[in-house]
Amino acid sequence: MPAPGFRPHGRNYPEARRSGRAGGRSNRSSGLLRHGDWDAVENWTNDEEFPALIERIGIDSKRLRFVGRSEFSVVDPYGRRYEVCTPRPFFYLIKRGAGPGGLERGLQSQALGLGIPIEYGAGLDRDRSDIWATGTFGQGSRFVSTGYDFRTSHPDWVCSIFDSRIAPRAYAYLVIVGGKARSRSS
Repeated sequence: MPAPGFRPHGRNYPEARRSGRAGGRSNRSSGLLRHGDWDAVENWTNDEEFPALIERIGIDSKRLRFVGRSEFSVVDPYGRRYEVCTPRPFFYLIKRGAGPGGLERGLQSQALGLGIPIEYGAGLDRDRSDIWATGTFGQGSRFVSTGYDFRTSHPDWVCSIFDSRIAPRAYAYLVIVGGKARSRSS
């Protein structure tokens, strides 16, 4: 349930439900382009922990799977590995996709449970929408990553690699959670 007084963009849920701005339900599902992978959400720039933040803004955290990380590895361009340990989670890994615990599935489920229909592929002016969710692909995309998803017996681990030979535009990473690994380079 949203936090008391939570009003996205000045509108409340009953208004959004009655206005007809969102139309009928579709047979599509949110998060189909994600396959149970994990994204990191930073937690170091604010004193409020990520789980408390999402609850405060009205997101039902019980629908999502996430894990705080206060220990991780960083590899510099010279191949030196540094173990980082912080007193509180430095970031949270959040599951993505249409599967159980996925961010997209959780948000879709919560919206539909509140009576807010989702219509995919329908045009709507930004000033008439409560939420403008267009995804990351399109003419403005400038960041492309490549990598592998695989199973492993390695224990849970997060490692970032800062080396322009491996990741010319940003960094590379390896995330392992529950035997599922994802490596990416940008």
